[in-house]
Amino acid sequence: MKRFWILLFAVILLLPAMSWAGSIKCSRYQIHVEGAQNVIPGHDYKEVVDMHKVDQSSGYDGRWKVDRIVQITKYPSSGLPTIHVPMRVKFPNGQWMTCTAIAVNNVTVMDCSGGEMYLDVSNNRIGSKQTNIWQGTIQGRKVTYRFDPNNPLSPVLTGDLKEPGGSHMNFSITASAGNKYAFDDDTIGSLEMEFTAHVSPSQYEQDVEWTVPEIEGSTLTMDPPSGKGPHLIVRYEGLPQSNSQFGPKIIKASVNMGSCRAEDSKTVKIFYMRDAKNNPDGSVPNWYYYWKQTPAAKPKGQSVPITYGGNGCSGHDMPAQYVPGHSSSSISVCDLARLGSDFALTFPRLTLKNPYYKGTTTTKHIDTFASVIRHEYEHWQITLKHRTNHGGPNITPQDTDNDGLPDTAEAQYGFSPTKKLTHLANHPVVKKVEEDENWLAYMAMLDIKIGSLDKYDWARPGKQWP
Repeated sequence: MKRFWILLFAVILLLPAMSWAGSIKCSRYQIHVEGAQNVIPGHDYKEVVDMHKVDQSSGYDGRWKVDRIVQITKYPSSGLPTIHVPMRVKFPNGQWMTCTAIAVNNVTVMDCSGGEMYLDVSNNRIGSKQTNIWQGTIQGRKVTYRFDPNNPLSPVLTGDLKEPGGSHMNFSITASAGNKYAFDDDTIGSLEMEFTAHVSPSQYEQDVEWTVPEIEGSTLTMDPPSGKGPHLIVRYEGLPQSNSQFGPKIIKASVNMGSCRAEDSKTVKIFYMRDAKNNPDGSVPNWYYYWKQTPAAKPKGQSVPITYGGNGCSGHDMPAQYVPGHSSSSISVCDLARLGSDFALTFPRLTLKNPYYKGTTTTKHIDTFASVIRHEYEHWQITLKHRTNHGGPNITPQDTDNDGLPDTAEAQYGFSPTKKLTHLANHPVVKKVEEDENWLAYMAMLDIKIGSLDKYDWARPGKQWP
């Protein structure tokens, strides 16, 4: 087994990075090479490598994808524990393959396929343009290849270059429930997806290999565990800690038909149940736990103390409240479910210039969360600017009209020091603003551009799951 890792890592270090090459056509050129050696007495060792040219251009030069690497070791005596372990093997430069380690009696096999491993062919040489290290040659149709020419354990692999010609395969994958999936609201949230590969000719269905992304903080299981076959059930258990782990995920599948390789992928989007409390904290709603990690919780880009619920929300008709304190100020976000199923909040669009009122704006979901925090942050800033003695304890400046702003500060905003609500005090909508300080806080809410935070909202329901 150790020999496998020595040889495989030796070649992977030489490989340049390469992105997924989606295709449902057969390769024009294919290489199959194999070789054996018994440098260590009593140990028989064999390697097999298959690869195909990525594009359909004529000539051998270009990118070649390594489709399969098989390494077999036969030991002089039996007694090995029987194993059959699938694994995803990661290598430098983002390269990887799906491998299965097998041990029976006195034979070990490491069978790797799928994934993303590439070599260059240039001027009849096989290797890496990036490193200018070449490990093989093509002479006519005869191919010679060696993973590591400097390693005596690395056998010389030989074989032929083939041109299969016009073979074709039809291959595609589908998801059983569209492209949106959400963790359920059980205590330990789980999510399940089912995929099907459609292969023609159908006799290759069992050879389909699936690649499924991890979600950091969740436990991934697959059925079948090998990740091979025409049907795949993917299950994640436990919600992740980070909001960044939700959103688009790419499920990939591939299948070989001799020299023909077909690949397809499907992008799905991962969500959480908005009102459940099965996040890692467990004491606050999922929407609060995850939205708090996003720019929605950073008014004007500032990191400020934000809490959920508390005394600031008791009997209050606003969805959030600024809670002042000499050294412990914070913004308390209330249960936004009090606003309805969409967290919809309608507020006046106000300015400091005539006509002062420009109708209303309605926010929903994460936009509402961001808007109420921005509103309360403005109250916080007004307190710091106009009602706090920075050298000592809080003081109450003269506020004749009791509008929240000191008399001496009102002129800079165009407000009157003798009117609690300077503008449109009798307007049926604006009069609910009640005071000039609130006027400034409602103006600040317009800083939140509706839709700009959609990419952070992975709640169900939410901005991306109506």
